Amino acid sequence: MSIIEGTLSTQGTVTAKVEQVRSGQGNTTLERSKLVLSGEGSFKAVLDAMQPGDSVAITTSSSAPWNQMQEAIGGIHMLVENGNVASTDQKDIHPRTAVGIKQDRSVFFLIIDGRQPGYSEGISLGDLAILMKEMGAVNALNLDGGGSSTFAARQPGDSQLSVVNRPSDGGERSVANSLLVISTAPQQGLAKLAVNPHQTLMLKGGAN
Repeated sequence: MSIIEGTLSTQGTVTAKVEQVRSGQGNTTLERSKLVLSGEGSFKAVLDAMQPGDSVAITTSSSAPWNQMQEAIGGIHMLVENGNVASTDQKDIHPRTAVGIKQDRSVFFLIIDGRQPGYSEGISLGDLAILMKEMGAVNALNLDGGGSSTFAARQPGDSQLSVVNRPSDGGERSVANSLLVISTAPQQGLAKLAVNPHQTLMLKGGAN
């Protein structure tokens, strides 16, 4: 679908035009101002009846406290809830991604690599929950882990992001969503020096 009018949000109406009707297909790349309506059961019959060129009005609404939401991301397991470690019987060890909220409402993220013998095996959900509480979380959520556990940052002196952990797939996955931390601090000249050599320099006659 192509958006004709409106902006998709938690509350409002978007008018869109049907471009294609597909069946039995999974993920697909979306261009700007494009939408996908996906459904099963009785709603699938409604979608199958659509024709290219049809105009569709999509109305969304939400109640408190969701109507105050600006951004959202899905998780799998609550690790810490109201200061208590959540119980889990899952002892499998995998790479993990988690987000925690402290008592002062500050937020922190944790990425643990895994599936790489000799470097990092990963962590179980139970141990992850304990670790998040020890780090100060009063509420913590387990996000998509495994090969999706990726941490990218713009290192001091760099102009682009770079992956700073070691994803188990050997590189970044094509994952559509992410959590971003963006600095809005104004540039006010040199704040500090960050020495980060990328190669070893050996001089003849130099000491160890």
